[in-house]
Amino acid sequence: MKLKSSIAAIALIATLAPAGVYKLSQPTSVKETLTITKIDKGGNEFIVAKIEQVTKSTDAGFARKLAFAKALTGAPAAWYARALRALSPAVAHALITDSGETAIRDLLIASNYKYHGLGSGSTAAAEGDTGCQTEFTTQYNPDNTRATGSQTNNGADIYRSVGTNTVDATATARNFCLMSQAATGGGTMLTKIVFAGDISLSSGDGVQTTYDLTIA
Repeated sequence: MKLKSSIAAIALIATLAPAGVYKLSQPTSVKETLTITKIDKGGNEFIVAKIEQVTKSTDAGFARKLAFAKALTGAPAAWYARALRALSPAVAHALITDSGETAIRDLLIASNYKYHGLGSGSTAAAEGDTGCQTEFTTQYNPDNTRATGSQTNNGADIYRSVGTNTVDATATARNFCLMSQAATGGGTMLTKIVFAGDISLSSGDGVQTTYDLTIA
């Protein structure tokens, strides 16, 4: 009973803790950036969309409050650890080092995740997805073949791949996927990004997709 009361007190103080009293290192975050450039039959280029998605591996604000509560109450370390697990299992002291970020970037550069796919479906992306939704097939030129993207670094912790799909039929692009093989209908997907608006294409148009994955 005494332990439960102490954990409750820590939780209450954590909620009331003022911002900036206790500072923790910023957690590792992953940012995906997709720049979409439409290339018409005349070779004119237009940037039609730029999408950014950011995910943090830890909740730094909550961790800071809980650490403040620990310092203020002088609670035993074991109580603090139990409170941490009970109140927020997602909070972890996860921090990928600079050298680790560069290593992950280099692993991706050496991987097969360089094939750029496009699809016409607009359903929100889900973790269980395995490819573009309603992916182009005969609209691609050549048919059933995703664009092969370049693989470079765009900084110490950024993996970049740039690919250009051309179409030989009318099509509407609404989602992008980065895959491990060129042929449609298979491969492993690294990421899928759904656009906010339609990208209308005519025969002869191209879509250049610039994908950046930042681990910082």
